[in-house]
Amino acid sequence: MNMKKFKKKLTLLSLILMTTLSSSGSKGVINERIPFDKNQIRNEIDIEKDSYVIQGICVVDDYIFVSLYNDSISKSSKVFIYDLDMNFIKECSLNNNSHVGGIAYDDINQIVWITDIKGTISGYNKDEFIVNDYINPKYYRLDVSNGLTNIYGNNSVAYITYYDGYLFLGDYALETFSTLKKFKIQDNGSINPDDYEKIYFYGLVQGLSFFEHDGSTYMLVSSSIGTNFKSNIKLVKYDPNIKDYRNEKCLNIEMPNMLEQIYMDKSNKLYSTFESNADKYKKSIKHSGDIIIEDLDEKIEDYIHKL
Repeated sequence: MNMKKFKKKLTLLSLILMTTLSSSGSKGVINERIPFDKNQIRNEIDIEKDSYVIQGICVVDDYIFVSLYNDSISKSSKVFIYDLDMNFIKECSLNNNSHVGGIAYDDINQIVWITDIKGTISGYNKDEFIVNDYINPKYYRLDVSNGLTNIYGNNSVAYITYYDGYLFLGDYALETFSTLKKFKIQDNGSINPDDYEKIYFYGLVQGLSFFEHDGSTYMLVSSSIGTNFKSNIKLVKYDPNIKDYRNEKCLNIEMPNMLEQIYMDKSNKLYSTFESNADKYKKSIKHSGDIIIEDLDEKIEDYIHKL
């Protein structure tokens, strides 16, 4: 093993140890395990065998958009489009080969936001995906990297989501350094990359989704690391006045390995994406399927009650 690979593995092992100790000793963390039932939907995406890895997911009006990147970086990143019953409609190629770690939809301005290279995000007109196969952005590579990092020190955007007129995005970083940034959507549908609120957040975040229940707003925060460790989703009450969530009371929900982005729709249906079914990981881990769709409508009341 060369020194570069050794340092990378040592960094991961250190992060796993720190995250495990931090989670087990955190005040206000309530552990729970989602009891997946036999009726859950597991989707294995029918992709060509050229090293595509699933990343993000969100509902876009009457469609489901899924982002994927090419592990060899030799082909364009993609967005797969499905109907709400997960029937495949088409695939679209983006004008980049970036990691596309997150995807979000602003339903007011009908802009699809996707993470791009080196701490940037790009915004696309929704209708472009419906009518075209190759998509160019309306807002190209807005640099939102200031203050973001990741476990290897690069400025990067790990996830992105939209809620109530704001874009929320953040890094995949250590628990004590994780940053969530909140941007107000402007009248033209874009953002000002230099005008944002900074929020101290949980570590190793892969995805974020908001939902409302009985007059309150809650966040679901997905986290994972490595191939051999269980993922989790944190359920925490959202308060726009809170600027540091690290010590806020949360429910820690155990999930299968290699969880990526999550999305909760208005009917409390949770969409979760997993990297574990990608070709690069299939031999090293029992895969969960690319997408798991779980109806939490009957469970969410119990989860919230435990907070």
